[in-house]
Amino acid sequence: MRIQIAAGLTAVGLMAACSPAMAETHYGVMYEPRQEAGIGSLLYVATYDNLDAVLNSAFPGSASGYTHTSVNSDYHVVGFTHDDSAFRVMYETRADAGAATELYVASYATLDDLFNSSFAGSPSGFTQINVNSDYSVVGFAQDSGGYRVMYETRTDADASTELYIASYATLDDLFNSSFAGAPSGFTQINVNSDYSVVGFTHDGGGYRLMYETRADAGAATELYLATYATLDDLFNSSFSGSPSGFTQIDVNPDYSVVGIAAFETFDGRPDGTGGPGPGGGGGGGVPEPATWSLLILGFGAAGAALRARSRRFIAA
Repeated sequence: MRIQIAAGLTAVGLMAACSPAMAETHYGVMYEPRQEAGIGSLLYVATYDNLDAVLNSAFPGSASGYTHTSVNSDYHVVGFTHDDSAFRVMYETRADAGAATELYVASYATLDDLFNSSFAGSPSGFTQINVNSDYSVVGFAQDSGGYRVMYETRTDADASTELYIASYATLDDLFNSSFAGAPSGFTQINVNSDYSVVGFTHDGGGYRLMYETRADAGAATELYLATYATLDDLFNSSFSGSPSGFTQIDVNPDYSVVGIAAFETFDGRPDGTGGPGPGGGGGGGVPEPATWSLLILGFGAAGAALRARSRRFIAA
């Protein structure tokens, strides 16, 4: 069956060839339980040696496994990226909240720090971004022009208003909600109503968007990777890059992808955390986490009740 994921492309198969230029770039895919279950609801990161490995669900176990991070029940992960100096994980309140507590960015200097939930990177803290109540962050990435934060409507919408990208020239601008970068605006991507964006990254080959079915599905149709050679192509929904296609990853029904990050080296490869996880190999069960001293990210309660807001912009 032919499934249209986004306007401008009908997916008919998997394009698995990777160019030599992408061979040195590694990828991390982060998974989070679909429903928060308190202590033990750990984030899982699967790492892949190249984009071909992502498409074929082949990952090295020595750098894949559960992290020590148990997410506060009022928050969930909405973005995972790597920039010039650190891994960044973005958290958003599950319910709409004010700018002071709505988006939090945690920084980890190395992959090892990420697995051990050690805030060795900087900065970490709340941003001043106030997200429109009809939207949620679905990914963020860094490129030569700065940081890009992607928003998607919480319910299905038309291409003209469904995906919005806000650009920030620096990380400080992102924290301060200062639109110093360009461009910012709506894309022309029309997301299939059965799918949602779950990851956004940039590497030497272009921009990568990962889509996941809203309901659990088989490996053949569950995760789709779309490639755009330039930022203009992304805004215009032009599939000019490669590869694009369905992956062979079979996500455990209790988990969902919450981010994909491209990075150059396995800096600080963790020991003993390997094994098949939410998106591993045949995609079956999730192994029991080891007995660790679990760190719950202490954001504090969101505190504010839902309130009506009429804003024309996605992020204020």
